[in-house]
Amino acid sequence: RIPIIALTAGGSDSERITCLEHGMDNVLEKPFTRLEIAKTLSTYLSQSTYPLAKDFTKFNNEILHGTQDILDKSVIDGLFEIQEQTGNQIVNKVFDGYKTQMTHALDELKALSHECGSKSGKSLAHGIKSMSANMGATMVREDAARLEEILISGNLEDFVSVCDSLEKNYHLFAKTFERHFFGVDTCGT
Repeated sequence: RIPIIALTAGGSDSERITCLEHGMDNVLEKPFTRLEIAKTLSTYLSQSTYPLAKDFTKFNNEILHGTQDILDKSVIDGLFEIQEQTGNQIVNKVFDGYKTQMTHALDELKALSHECGSKSGKSLAHGIKSMSANMGATMVREDAARLEEILISGNLEDFVSVCDSLEKNYHLFAKTFERHFFGVDTCGT
């Protein structure tokens, strides 16, 4: 049986109880640290279940020189640590999932541009901020946080420019990530 650990933004006892009643083995509440995730996983997985990958290397500072504003090293190190510990190629899967979700989110933002103040726009901005933070997309997360603030305040003057910046920075992140971790140069250079 595969253990199921819920990751939630809520912190209420009733939410935790609901997760456990629905078959989750444990619940981690945001914000959580890599250490909390590792401790929780170690409770359910024996060392033999996830042998360390011998060829794993954390990404090199020299290779990533000049990308610190684009990529959050600590987050990406964490993804590679989990990949190493589990022996599963999660980085590719997480990145592909992020790209898929961002494509949909950017399409939704474009559709919402005429109703900037909508509740779904605030929720969408918050979702982009969260998933970008979890992926290590620093500038995308910052733009999403600015967009969320704009939508909450109702001062929509900068809405379009922040949306444009968010989209530009997402593409920059994706190209940088692919180039450094998958050896793919999507720029054609």
